[in-house]
Amino acid sequence: MKPRRSAWTIAAAITAVAFFVGWSVLLLMPVFDAPWSRRELLTHTRARTDILALETALHQYHQTFEQWPPTTTNHVEIIRFLRGNNDAQRVFLELPPDAMRRGRYMDPWSRPYYIRLDWEGRGAVELPTTSVPRRVVVWSSGPNRLNEFGAGDDIRNW
Repeated sequence: MKPRRSAWTIAAAITAVAFFVGWSVLLLMPVFDAPWSRRELLTHTRARTDILALETALHQYHQTFEQWPPTTTNHVEIIRFLRGNNDAQRVFLELPPDAMRRGRYMDPWSRPYYIRLDWEGRGAVELPTTSVPRRVVVWSSGPNRLNEFGAGDDIRNW
């Protein structure tokens, strides 16, 4: 007659194997998830860099000409002025060829960047959902590709 210890030994072995497999899966998950996270991080970083470049170019334009580009909300015209189609033929924004589609400066999710300027000199830009205390407001629709006026997953400069 065999003692009951063998059943206990098998149960302990199964528990140890399950514990080891569980920890292995838990430890390896970030390795398999990392490329997606890295790609997403790079995409967000590119959008933030583009937004900062747009904001800087607009401030440089304003400092040079003492006015904003002569248009209200026309994205295509604003980008044209920043790319050198202005009175001084001065380039404020250099873009790679793949960043433009139909005259629009596109974000990493193939949507145009949104630009609003403080035309009245109040120190704030009014958006449908909020008032932003900045002279230049730039945002991207973000990964969901929906313009939420800086809310939700939009990437923004404020």
